[in-house]
Amino acid sequence: MCFGKRPDTGNSESLHARNALNSHYIARMPKTASDAYRELYDQQEKPYLYGAPWWLDTTCGDGVWDARVVFKDEQPAAGFAFFPTSIRSLSAVITPPFTQWMPVISSSSQIESLTESLFAQLPKAAITVLALHADQPIQTPGKKYPLHQRYSYVLPYHPEVEVMKVGYSISLRRNIRMTLENYRIESADQVETFLALCKSSYQLQRVSPPPWLDRVIPGVFKNLTARKCGCIWLAYEGSQLIAGVMIGWDAHTVYYLAGGRSEHAQAASAHALLLDHCISIAHEQQKGFDFEGSMHPGIAEFFQSFGAKPTPYWQIKKYTGLGRIWSTLR
Repeated sequence: MCFGKRPDTGNSESLHARNALNSHYIARMPKTASDAYRELYDQQEKPYLYGAPWWLDTTCGDGVWDARVVFKDEQPAAGFAFFPTSIRSLSAVITPPFTQWMPVISSSSQIESLTESLFAQLPKAAITVLALHADQPIQTPGKKYPLHQRYSYVLPYHPEVEVMKVGYSISLRRNIRMTLENYRIESADQVETFLALCKSSYQLQRVSPPPWLDRVIPGVFKNLTARKCGCIWLAYEGSQLIAGVMIGWDAHTVYYLAGGRSEHAQAASAHALLLDHCISIAHEQQKGFDFEGSMHPGIAEFFQSFGAKPTPYWQIKKYTGLGRIWSTLR
């Protein structure tokens, strides 16, 4: 049973009986798909960071994100959240901002059999681009939503920290040793300094920051610290701020969420020092470290210098109408 469908009570039922059954059904049903998703998320034994309703409220805006939920025996059985928006005045269904992928959450061990019905419910849009966590079996409605592979870069957990870091390249180890002598690392209580570093990085790349940056970064940091599931680390040379990183974690993994650097000549080395520090934090928590890899060759090469391995996740891409033209021109 999919969200929004009421049970077929049959034509032979009396109006009174039909209304009584529907009233009982509605009373047990959440008011909206997002309510059903929240209910299902609260049942997860080891929920993913990106699937958290607070994450969705923060990255998309409270009440802005939507979800699709499949029901079984009138209870939420599987759910998936997304961001309905517009791009260049075209309707779009996309992964929330600042989010690498979305998990399919479920109360059933037969999750694969539910996902086809789940994705068949997605709203029609000119642009559909969704990233899905790949550790779960996914089945989409055939050619309607074909799956493509993308890659993140992940450093798996190992009980020995030196084994976890054994894949560091020679040049990376040299840079970290040099920066250890010159820089100090501090945690940040305020997000403004880190936000300025993020904007500096975009300026150095001569690209405009995303329009959501000023809203999402502070909101995510506030929630991470309130829930004790993330932090910001900054690197200084004396009193001069050089680089910063934001990390978050769930029961599975520590995620590199964002980074920023100044125009200092050694900012890249300071950035590497910070990531090395965060990998040590992941080891202390007995978790792997996800660099949230990019398909950009230069960024991928930097992450691979830590010994991180390309790890696939799924992506759905579908363009219709003017969306097809947009996809070829962007």
